[in-house]
Amino acid sequence: MVRTGIRGSGVKRFSTVLIPDAVVRCERPRTIEPIPDPSHLLPPFSLGRLASQWPLEDSPQLDWAGAVVGELPVGATLLLKSPGVLAVSPFAQAVFRKAGRRDRWLRRDGEDLELVLARVWGPARALLQAERAALNVMARASWVATSCRSAQELDRSLGWSGRLASTRKTTPGFRLVEKHAMAVGGVETHRYGLGDLLVLRDNHLVVVGDIAKETGARGVIGVVAGIWVFGFGVSGVRTLLIPC
Repeated sequence: MVRTGIRGSGVKRFSTVLIPDAVVRCERPRTIEPIPDPSHLLPPFSLGRLASQWPLEDSPQLDWAGAVVGELPVGATLLLKSPGVLAVSPFAQAVFRKAGRRDRWLRRDGEDLELVLARVWGPARALLQAERAALNVMARASWVATSCRSAQELDRSLGWSGRLASTRKTTPGFRLVEKHAMAVGGVETHRYGLGDLLVLRDNHLVVVGDIAKETGARGVIGVVAGIWVFGFGVSGVRTLLIPC
């Protein structure tokens, strides 16, 4: 199968054409540089919304154990159980702070995990309510970041000069967390949703019959941030992009 991707900004466009046993590139390969502070990728309002939602799944009504421990002031230490790359600690921080707890983190996103990650203080009842949501999201995201970092290191060890990118195949309701973890792990996040890029596949061809003659496709080409076309062949893509 021949796959052709066209992306662009303004009048500048570049393409990648993949053909069996040959690769033609019209762009200069680039290396993904580490993000100085990955927490700056995250919108504060999204952090606050998720930090409010996640604990509700665990304690939507009565908390019997919370009644047992009450408001006794306590401290807790977040400990590492396996090595890896820390990711989405800002989400965990938001959960603890939403519950009114104080915290101090010893590592930040993108750094290798060590034995002690953070310390948290506050009333026992609220701390224990926030603990499970914070640890669950951090453990899952750190696994994603660690897997991405490992894949990058394997590629470099094999001398591969390409780039790794994520897809939209994320857990429903968890895309922001997983995309952030992928960025922390060093892979391209590609597109976040359908509105970020015009991607045409064989299913679109089945529906409209001929993408190159479809006025709807021609109408959006001039306004989208980028275009990727899969499975149409080079001639089909050229026909589609003639109006550009």
